[in-house]
Amino acid sequence: MGSRAGSRLTICATVVALATTSLHSNQSEADALTRSKAVYAALKSYADTGTVIEESSGFSTHAVFKTYFRRKDSVDLLFDYTLQYDEYAQNSSRLNYNNSRRLWWMRNHNLQTYNFETKEQRTYPPTSNQAGSLNDPRTKGASLLITELLFRSANLPGTILQIEESSDAGMEDVNGHACHKVIGIAAAYYPSGQRTGVRQVTVWIDRDTLLIRKVFEDTPKNYGPDAIKRVTFRLEPQANPTLDDSKFDFQVPGIQ
Repeated sequence: MGSRAGSRLTICATVVALATTSLHSNQSEADALTRSKAVYAALKSYADTGTVIEESSGFSTHAVFKTYFRRKDSVDLLFDYTLQYDEYAQNSSRLNYNNSRRLWWMRNHNLQTYNFETKEQRTYPPTSNQAGSLNDPRTKGASLLITELLFRSANLPGTILQIEESSDAGMEDVNGHACHKVIGIAAAYYPSGQRTGVRQVTVWIDRDTLLIRKVFEDTPKNYGPDAIKRVTFRLEPQANPTLDDSKFDFQVPGIQ
């Protein structure tokens, strides 16, 4: 990670079980994706806002998130995720979620989490499973999508690092930004070596900044013939913004 503090982000065996490792390195990687990974690894700070939509049979789940990251005296991180609503395809009705917000923040090597629904706070010191906390499936993969690139040496099991082979597919516009379109195949692995979660992934990488603006994951191959699980991430990223300490401080409600 670019700092000794960042290297303290640890991974336990349960996380490594589905992580992409050097044993399953890319056979062929698109040039735009290679360059994008290098940009993230060199960033001194990063910020984004984003949305994630997971489509299932008959309905879709909608959420928003934001990320702050800084390499300074230590590595600081804040990831804020809110599940908003389910939308049903049949009549476009919505089921709204209340207090379905989760927060992760790291200061002075300690990673903390807070669940606004259960009001549960947890602290993960450097010797604990910090990476396991970030790997939260309830975020539909959003909690790892960019953090895996910022904490590269931690080998977090997110979508981008699970892409095994990819190719450039020309240019395409995303929200007014010219982007490299990259199409690849992603997969995870069990400790036995068995491959799982094989799926096509498309990544749109900003031509000017080489930051990721959109990711689409198609339904994994091990799903049934009529099953659907498609995930779309859209991001508004910033490279090396000025971030003060307040961006990484969070006061747990009810604690003075």
